[in-house]
Amino acid sequence: MIVNTKASKIARLLLCLCVNAIQIATYAASPRTPADDDAFSERLKANAEMDFIHTIFQEEAQRLTDFPTASPSPEVAKLSDSSSVKRPDLSDTRVPLHLRLVERERLAFVSGIKMIKASLQGHCGEPVADVTKFGDPLVRGQQLQRIQCMRIRRDLFQRGTHNEGLAREETILKLKLPPYTQDEMLLRQRDTNRSQDTELAATFKADEAVDGALEQFVRFLDSHAQSMRMMNGRFMFANEADASTFNDLQNNVLRMGKHFNQSP
Repeated sequence: MIVNTKASKIARLLLCLCVNAIQIATYAASPRTPADDDAFSERLKANAEMDFIHTIFQEEAQRLTDFPTASPSPEVAKLSDSSSVKRPDLSDTRVPLHLRLVERERLAFVSGIKMIKASLQGHCGEPVADVTKFGDPLVRGQQLQRIQCMRIRRDLFQRGTHNEGLAREETILKLKLPPYTQDEMLLRQRDTNRSQDTELAATFKADEAVDGALEQFVRFLDSHAQSMRMMNGRFMFANEADASTFNDLQNNVLRMGKHFNQSP
């Protein structure tokens, strides 16, 4: 979906949905009771298994973005299995809270991986590194298709991630927690959701700026296909104004994304 460094960042962003939403703090509206102390103890019991799920999630998200053809780990299959293993109902208060907290993380794992897979369907192709290749109309067409494909991916991922955050708010309510703990978890989750949405929007805004600059460059070449020529690996235009516009558009892409090597 994104180059490797950004894939890591996005995997970490989505991981934020699974972390930092369950700790006891001091800004919940309801008064704290002994039941909340018990809930905190249950959280501590669940920590190790939840951390394990978070680790597997990040590894699998990284695999899907970087090496989608590689096989998932056996742990992914175990966490995704809902048929051969009896899973607790989040609302069943007869089940100890620490087990339901772990199940909540497992459900978030399954849903999050499914969302990532949906946003990564198809192959968008790779950016062209050599600017001289853009002299080929087929290459230009492929790059325009790639840009549109990446836009669709970003939109699916952004909307999917937002919905994942909302789903985590809903699962807090399903746990039937003591009021203080529930208020605190909801506050933390909503803060996490807002931060996640803001950071992801900023990341994708930068990606769109690069793609937009490249799209302008490609469309300019398309519109001048009949008059431009290639000479010694350089684009030549009929007049200085077109040559100047070409240089400005190419330099803009180079500044924003280093998509290709500047012509000699």
